[in-house]
Amino acid sequence: MPYATAHILIMLILAKFIRERSAKKETFPKNYILICAIAAVLPDIDIALYYILYFFGFSLNEIHRTFTHTIFIPLILFLIGMLFYYNKNKKAGITFSLLSAGCLLHLILDLLILRKLSLFYPISTLPLGLGLMKYLPKGMQEIILPTIDAICIFIWVILFETKPKKANKNLYKGIPPKHN
Repeated sequence: MPYATAHILIMLILAKFIRERSAKKETFPKNYILICAIAAVLPDIDIALYYILYFFGFSLNEIHRTFTHTIFIPLILFLIGMLFYYNKNKKAGITFSLLSAGCLLHLILDLLILRKLSLFYPISTLPLGLGLMKYLPKGMQEIILPTIDAICIFIWVILFETKPKKANKNLYKGIPPKHN
């Protein structure tokens, strides 16, 4: 399972690309970015529940990656989003659709790294996933997740620090900056 940092940053990077390529940026306002960040870690809300249930004898394995790591959560959020969207509440529809997309991306990332997700829990406990991490040498398995986080942070910084400012864009077009 990638760490929360990777989950959030990968979702935010995708959201940035979607926002930058949308015809009208107001269709994807900046407050949706926060929703994307929350959605990216929403399936791990069961860890917060673990901190409470620990005192009642539950282990992390009994709680984590059970109900919140199923395909049903993004599906339900998507259906709620579509209901809102087609009932003329587009903002709520988009919000729930973003929550669905973030949860789905979380599951995809976990499936790539792990081979332990029961996507159809509690109907089926068949573990699914590619489990790519197990193909790495043992020494690399211990450092791959922090490395993924570092790469995500590096990409995030590049995306936000290399974008020219508006005044600089004009310079590229041969327009001198305005001085007061």
